[in-house]
Amino acid sequence: TYPVPGQGGVSYSRTITPKEGADNTMAYYGTICLPIAVASTDDLKFFVLDPASGFDVLSFNSVDVLPAGTPALFRNYGGGDLTFLGADDEFQPEPVITPSDDQPWCMKGHYARNFYTTDADLLERLYYISNGEVRHATRSLSVGAYRAYIESQPYSGEPPLPSSIRIRLDGEYTTDIAPLLFEPRAGIPADAVAYDLQGRHVHAPQHGIYIVGGRKVLVP
Repeated sequence: TYPVPGQGGVSYSRTITPKEGADNTMAYYGTICLPIAVASTDDLKFFVLDPASGFDVLSFNSVDVLPAGTPALFRNYGGGDLTFLGADDEFQPEPVITPSDDQPWCMKGHYARNFYTTDADLLERLYYISNGEVRHATRSLSVGAYRAYIESQPYSGEPPLPSSIRIRLDGEYTTDIAPLLFEPRAGIPADAVAYDLQGRHVHAPQHGIYIVGGRKVLVP
């Protein structure tokens, strides 16, 4: 329990189910964004998004202390308690954007559940991590309370769209979080039914990502 000014204290708990990783350890990966600073432990490690992340890789660096309001990726080995840090006046009323929204990638968090459903251009730039996978928002995105998502800059045409987006932790690629794979194709067959990422039928797909036969297809 952490004493938040004017609120008498708050607590945070979350039920997780660790999965077996590549090194035969049981770990769970998820996102988090809390209004209070927390410390990493041997069982619970926090990672913040690196501004040096490339177009096809999301790089995260571990931190000993996750500052208040900072969205992050976490790795948990089967439970453990959060260690809250700081004084009453270090409560962060609004989540911060990390590293910043002018980088190729940025991470944003929410203290309350938030839905993204109507802005098609924004949805195409939103990604999240769920069930050990990097995923791309399609028709909508629901961000749970005290969780975070990843946003990319609008695509300018350069460099070419990647065939995958992978995760790198402390300089090493991880296989514990499955990459997001795009299926590159020169075009879509004329008799195929294609939908955009908002679920709308597209008669003549141009450059971009579409849903064909339940799979994402990249049209160069």
